[in-house]
Amino acid sequence: MELIHQFRNERLEKYRPFKGTIELTYRCNERCSHCYLDNFQDDETKTLNFKQWQHVLRELKSGGVLYLDFIGGEPMLHPYFWEILEEAVELGFYTGIITNGLKLDEKAVDRLDDLGVSNVTLSLYSLNAAIHDHMTNVKGSHQKIMKAIEYLADYRVNFSLNCLLTKHNIESYFELEDWAKANNYRIQPDPFITAKTNGDNAPLKERASFEQLHSFYKEQARREKWQHFQRHENLEDEVCGAGKLKCAVDRYGDLLTCLEIRDSLGSLLKSSFEELWGSKKANYWRHLKNKDLKNFSCSSGFSCDHCPGAARQESGDELLVSQYAKNIQLAKNRVLENLRKVV
Repeated sequence: MELIHQFRNERLEKYRPFKGTIELTYRCNERCSHCYLDNFQDDETKTLNFKQWQHVLRELKSGGVLYLDFIGGEPMLHPYFWEILEEAVELGFYTGIITNGLKLDEKAVDRLDDLGVSNVTLSLYSLNAAIHDHMTNVKGSHQKIMKAIEYLADYRVNFSLNCLLTKHNIESYFELEDWAKANNYRIQPDPFITAKTNGDNAPLKERASFEQLHSFYKEQARREKWQHFQRHENLEDEVCGAGKLKCAVDRYGDLLTCLEIRDSLGSLLKSSFEELWGSKKANYWRHLKNKDLKNFSCSSGFSCDHCPGAARQESGDELLVSQYAKNIQLAKNRVLENLRKVV
């Protein structure tokens, strides 16, 4: 464990990312109302061929990236998905995919197993098929993802579940968590819905209410024993990990400090990773501090979990802490205060 911390700190000091996210495509076979994508197609005049993706992968390798997550849209809809994944494995990357599971039939899972993919992350929103299908806008999507989970478990491919929390499924989340834990499946809830990449705030209508958030964190605190939680964020602390231990590449080969920050550092087809990663723009995002934020709240409990990229998409200002982020903070801290009163 000490060696892992030493390795992490050495990379952090030099801003050497060990994880990269590759957004292969906007194409998707679901139409989730909470989705941040502004469309579900790619510009054919900008899409990369396989040789260009090979070049991108080699640039990431030269930058010291060790782990790659492939994401979409639905990454498995990319015409070169398997070729790109195989190339990444051949180059020595640890690989993962983030998928809705609709393309994960037994043949696909068998192929992932043969390639030695490190992890598959599936988006599962509820045990209730009606809720899941309502959120994906695809009838039968719940049945397909549950079948995909069976295949992954049978082939012993490492996988985890991600559950984006909306006003539709947050109240049934813990039923899903109990089921996942009973089957030894890892699951992670995520309450943060963002605006679309073009600034359209339509997905924000799907956010849970304050009352739903408070109820959710009350139950989470009971399960995870929050009574002993203590954190204090300093105004001099940097806001997030963008441009430090992680990076991202968009569907057209542009390097990003983080997938949520849609501010291109430049094309990896035209410039080297080193040149782009050391740019003034990259330094701007990696060195944002809490003191730079507007409406930042610092406390001995939970402070605002601010994402500069999501903030820019929602309000046009990466420094403006959203009301929703403050609602999450307030809901958590109210639960924490009540627990401490009991103790």
